[in-house]
Amino acid sequence: MSSADAQNLEDITTKLLNQISTYSSSLRLTVDSPSLSYLQTILSMLQNPLVTTNIINKSLSIIQSIVKNDFTIKKESDKFDPLKMTLAAQIVDKCMKYVYSKDCYLQEASSKTIFSDSTTTLNQLGSLQLWQKPVDSGSYTLDADNFILYSNRVSASKLSSTVIEIQDQPKIVLGGSSSSSNNAPVDLQVVFWKTNLYSCPQTQQTNSTTPPLSIAINEKDTTEQSSAATSVSAQISYPITSSNSGGASNMQCATGCNGTIVTSSSGSKFFQCDCKSVGSMSPQNQLLSVFTSSNAYKLLLASALATYDYLSSWVFWLLLALASWYIITIFCIRAKIVSALRFLPNKEGAQAKQRLPQGLSRMRLTLSFWKAVGYGLMVSFYYKLVLTEK
Repeated sequence: MSSADAQNLEDITTKLLNQISTYSSSLRLTVDSPSLSYLQTILSMLQNPLVTTNIINKSLSIIQSIVKNDFTIKKESDKFDPLKMTLAAQIVDKCMKYVYSKDCYLQEASSKTIFSDSTTTLNQLGSLQLWQKPVDSGSYTLDADNFILYSNRVSASKLSSTVIEIQDQPKIVLGGSSSSSNNAPVDLQVVFWKTNLYSCPQTQQTNSTTPPLSIAINEKDTTEQSSAATSVSAQISYPITSSNSGGASNMQCATGCNGTIVTSSSGSKFFQCDCKSVGSMSPQNQLLSVFTSSNAYKLLLASALATYDYLSSWVFWLLLALASWYIITIFCIRAKIVSALRFLPNKEGAQAKQRLPQGLSRMRLTLSFWKAVGYGLMVSFYYKLVLTEK
């Protein structure tokens, strides 16, 4: 595709997104809202080969507005459509995947904003999944290409005996000292990452940290952490298969967790992470650690300059020669080692002296450099204008 066609396609997509944005305040994720076709349209745009940062920002802004509006104005009669919520989650997934493919170290401020807004939107979607759901009624999931959003409303007294098992994902067993008399409902949310979008491929090759997942225990129908989260522990078991058995001994758990290799009664091996508190595994803390790593990467790039092998680089020697020549030239001019250029008359005859007066050698340009350049451009412009008229 030519650059002109690509720009035209981006302009058309942006115009369509702007048009959808004008209706976003009236679009909802409820069953009776006519938002399905709009969500499908946005998702189809993000599946095209040509996607730009402008399109990503606009798409995420629309979804963020819809989800935030639903989260704010929801009422008892509202019934949220699982299909529409899944489409919203898939759009968020596409936005995060785009940032990961273009700026996985999150060096740009816009990349951090997209990740932060995406995390907030997923938290609100997880809460909307449980709207008007009875306590201990079962779990609900939103499936995207790179993550699974799991939500479950349970009694605080049952948190210590909750087990979360999803196919092809690590098994989570919650424990701790939650009070058996506390029957207040809490919202349990877990984000299982199929693809690690929080770590660049180069980092994943050198770092054997387990795939990320976030666990949040929030107050009912909110995104605020429940007080019960600090007293709940988690035991996360990652299956060891033939593909990852070689590096299992070098695997490391997330910060705050201790890892060991265990064997089940059936003979299957697992890398088990014991985490004292799920409060440290919230999406906000996980995102903060990602931002910290991105800043640490900047320091890593700066420190690489100190260990770079300059003597083996021809670019270094070229730049050194040019810089030396410049410094020597300035020194010679300032120290008057090199005399100023003078126009001397021809000594062969008087006619030569008349053609080139001796006083010409004392001429000096008093006009500033930038004014001289400006006048030169003006002369060139008017000269071309005269030629055109002739």
